[in-house]
Amino acid sequence: MTMESNDLLKDILAHTATSKLKQFISEYANDHADFRNVFLEKFSPKPKPKPDSKHKQPEEDYPRIIKKAFDEGESRSHGKYRNDYYDIGFDAEAVSNKLEPLLDKARYYLRHDNREEAIHIAQNLIDTIPDYWDENFDYEGDVQVIYDEAIDLLEDLLNDKLTTEQMELIFSWYERVIGDEKHNYMGLNTSLEVLENYFAADAAGGFERVLRIVDKRIAISEEYEKQRAVVEKIYLLEENNREAAADQTIEQYLFFPDVRAIRLKRLLTAERYDDAIRLLQEGIQIAREKKTMGTVNDWQKELLSIYLQYVQQQATITDKEAYKRVGQTLIWMKSFEGGTAVVRQLINQFRETYKRRPYMMKELDRVF
Repeated sequence: MTMESNDLLKDILAHTATSKLKQFISEYANDHADFRNVFLEKFSPKPKPKPDSKHKQPEEDYPRIIKKAFDEGESRSHGKYRNDYYDIGFDAEAVSNKLEPLLDKARYYLRHDNREEAIHIAQNLIDTIPDYWDENFDYEGDVQVIYDEAIDLLEDLLNDKLTTEQMELIFSWYERVIGDEKHNYMGLNTSLEVLENYFAADAAGGFERVLRIVDKRIAISEEYEKQRAVVEKIYLLEENNREAAADQTIEQYLFFPDVRAIRLKRLLTAERYDDAIRLLQEGIQIAREKKTMGTVNDWQKELLSIYLQYVQQQATITDKEAYKRVGQTLIWMKSFEGGTAVVRQLINQFRETYKRRPYMMKELDRVF
């Protein structure tokens, strides 16, 4: 091709409407099989062989595209003078509109079974958006929605049957990025951590690798996040049949209300009401010392509920000691808010149900 014809081609491509170029390619490809085959070979979204490396490189520089979306969506608030900018941010809706085509492209690749390219796009959206995002300019969460949808896309893939390589592509990336604080509170309706649920069972060495991530989260987090991570660890251990390790973790972190709630549920399932009552009484004492009155109130309501179950259980036992426990428990129950009404109702019920048990009637007489 001569220089003159090359320049002419560049000019034509630069100044011809995209719609006309698309029409020409479509019509010409329909009539010329050789051209169609060459075109499809060059531009097909289907995955291509990758003999030289385990994972192929992304088709495009996605971090650059994402940065450009924020740059082009920049907004400035003016001060008193012409060049005085006191607030430089971004138009969240404009940025979102520029990022949405990347999600569309990821779905386009998925339709043609090119999962790796779709994974690259989603990962780059998740990893790059927080670098330029500022909650002060994303009032409606427009950009956060893009971040969420990228996570949703990966989650949909994890719900599908991935190859070992594809699973590792996602998991190894997740291990690298999950500890970065820029992802904290970035999601609007989801979080990056939801992906963790899929790795323990399905990835190579998944349980041990996820456990390391959770242990690290426990070590570096503040109290609220630490409690969440501990609960996550307990469930992870239970789901993978590490009951002894789960019990040890519960014992170690019993001072957290959510962990104590797990122990409580276990005790109630086993109908170990005495132990459940002691557990709650200890929890109430800890909460009072920490001055977390909301937890105190919650535990007291739970304790009254357990006293109710306990006293009904003891009432079925034909034994003087059990009758004494019924009477004493009813007396304790009176001290709770709303407890007196509950106790009166129980006494009326017991007097009718167990009227042939004089020793129980005697214990009921001393309640009021």
